[in-house]
Amino acid sequence: MAMLGSTLRKVVAVAGVLAATAATAPASAAPPEYTTAEAGNPIVAGWYADPDVAIFNNRFYVFPTASRAYAEQTYLDAFSSTDLITWSRHPNVLSTANVSWARYAVWAPAPIARNGRYYLYFAANDIQSNSELGGIGVAVATGLRGPTPTRSGDR
Repeated sequence: MAMLGSTLRKVVAVAGVLAATAATAPASAAPPEYTTAEAGNPIVAGWYADPDVAIFNNRFYVFPTASRAYAEQTYLDAFSSTDLITWSRHPNVLSTANVSWARYAVWAPAPIARNGRYYLYFAANDIQSNSELGGIGVAVATGLRGPTPTRSGDR
């Protein structure tokens, strides 16, 4: 118990020193104004979430979820860059038009490459019971910039 009290006193002392240092530190200059590309956050315009990132053929790819209402989450975009500053948008690399069983809530993409083909795993329909159609699908293509057709029956 004495050791716990000693440790607590040390933590309080360190916290006091940090607070005093912060209070006496000179005011810092205002942060510089950068464009999105210079600052890097966000890397692209728009509302996106759940990104997965991969490097294919010396190019960085980001595959995010479109942050929209489930009924409007009917596609996946991708973005690519060679320098992590300048990004190209590749719209609709996957959409419900290419997936016979998906209707909405297309999200959480995860790309991989194998044997000259690209596989894009994704979730769709946000099922709430086993009686609903949906789950995890896989789209297969020979290129990365879409649109990506799915293999028939995969889910």
